[in-house]
Amino acid sequence: MRAKKMAFLADRLNLVDTLDKRFIYLLFRLD
Repeated sequence: MRAKKMAFLADRLNLVDTLDKRFIYLLFRLD
């Protein structure tokens, strides 16, 4: 599950700006 999540994040980070990256990172840390 973690590997799949990491792949999802890696893909998303290529599409979002700095603020969104920070937001997604925080969501990831909460899990």
